[in-house]
Amino acid sequence: MEGLGTKLQRLRRARRISQEKIGREIGKSQAFISQIESNKRTPSIETLEKIESFLEVEPGGLQQEVDILERELLQKHLSSLPLEIVQSLNRLIDSVRSR
Repeated sequence: MEGLGTKLQRLRRARRISQEKIGREIGKSQAFISQIESNKRTPSIETLEKIESFLEVEPGGLQQEVDILERELLQKHLSSLPLEIVQSLNRLIDSVRSR
């Protein structure tokens, strides 16, 4: 599954932008950007918004695409479970949401 860091790296490389340039533009180091890309560090929402703005990505766009991939993967795994377990999980999710 492609995480936020991998997605950032792919987008950055496609646009031929260095880690150093992104870091400089958002007030962070090249090493910080490298850690995000290697999924060793998770950026704050503020930092993520700065990165998205610099890369001209719709706000929330990087995380939204990662969330979609994670949801698709979860649905794939859920489809292999017995129906009773899926129904129990759905009830659990509903009870957590209603709190």
